[in-house]
Amino acid sequence: MIDEIDKKILFELDMNSRRSLSEIALKTGVSKEKVHYRIQKMLENSVIRGFYAVIDLTKLGYTKYKYYIKLHNVRQEVENEIIKNLCKINNSTWVATIEGYWNLAVTVVAKDLTELNSVNKQIGTVIGEHLFEKNVSTVSDNGIFCRNYLNPTMKKFQFPHIYEGGNRKVDELDMAILRILSKDSSMSISYMARLLASTRDKVKYRIKKLKEDKVIVGWRTFIDLEKIGYDLYKIVFRLNDIIKRREIITFCKRYQSYVEYLKLVGETDLEIEIEISHKPELRNILDEIRTEFSDFILGYNILDISHEHKVGFFPTV
Repeated sequence: MIDEIDKKILFELDMNSRRSLSEIALKTGVSKEKVHYRIQKMLENSVIRGFYAVIDLTKLGYTKYKYYIKLHNVRQEVENEIIKNLCKINNSTWVATIEGYWNLAVTVVAKDLTELNSVNKQIGTVIGEHLFEKNVSTVSDNGIFCRNYLNPTMKKFQFPHIYEGGNRKVDELDMAILRILSKDSSMSISYMARLLASTRDKVKYRIKKLKEDKVIVGWRTFIDLEKIGYDLYKIVFRLNDIIKRREIITFCKRYQSYVEYLKLVGETDLEIEIEISHKPELRNILDEIRTEFSDFILGYNILDISHEHKVGFFPTV
């Protein structure tokens, strides 16, 4: 487990994983040496699993899709093989095991219907006869909030919007830079330049332009929630009036544990993501949402994310 100082450091890293040790020290009131030591310990203990760039894939022509999958007649070893092969699909960016009605959740990205059909066939081939039911929705909007439960003195902050759309032209160097930063945003520009057989100035300029054009909209930290005593839940709603999605999203900002929303088109309308340390908090949040919006909620599903098998932030295609 981690203490309050670790939490404050994690908060600052999650707000900007490219922050210098001096900046973090200033914001947390801890010496630069102690900040460095604690970050290294959290890396060694896998509390911090990595650092990544937040990339608006819609700027590159991608659309995000959510799959919820129910399996049947499947032994554990077969399910493990299915999960392994879902993770190998280039267009999949997130694969997780769920406790409850659904067994698996998969996020994929595709540039057009042809690419989506190809991904859909790959998923069908991987699951085969073990597919009992699936729910597929298109993500039409996506917002991410800071983890201010790590530092309750901070206000709820929404990161720059990551679903603006567009068609920003990128070349091979841009794509290579994005691919690296999606896996390790803490990498130095000099080392990145050597990996890419480029110059430091050129790589630095390209990153600057990708930020200015809002392809890169932030720098975050991949935290192992279980290691800090938190669990990840998603609540998926069906509504009778999708105009109310904005009101629900705004309403949820009062909760420190509320970290993300997705507006969906398909069989469900809205997904909110919550990270909590005590399960009763989930019930309290849900009860308050249901009370406030009882006239508009047709149904909901609670997804207990038991394990994230693949967490990617950029397709490998």
